[in-house]
Amino acid sequence: MKFLMLIALVAIAAADDYDYSPSYKTSYSAPSYSAPSYSAPSYSAPSYSYSAPSYSYSAPTYRKTVLVYPPPHYETVEYAGYTHGGKKGKKAVPVYKAVSKY
Repeated sequence: MKFLMLIALVAIAAADDYDYSPSYKTSYSAPSYSAPSYSAPSYSAPSYSYSAPSYSYSAPTYRKTVLVYPPPHYETVEYAGYTHGGKKGKKAVPVYKAVSKY
């Protein structure tokens, strides 16, 4: 039974091929297509500059407080000479003038 069905199918397929006359164009050509050109975007790595932090270290300074006093200021007198005797019979008197000393 299967054999007969197979022969029938082959006969139908063979008979179909011989009397087939298409009324439309059977050759078909696809339109030409070219893929669009693609170029990858240029990429440059970001510039990254790193400078290590500068740590300036100076040894601690030790201060010793020293009180500096100005030199003593004092006034002294110097001999300046004698006064003139002047009028009315006064005699000459030694004169001293004050002088600033450091």
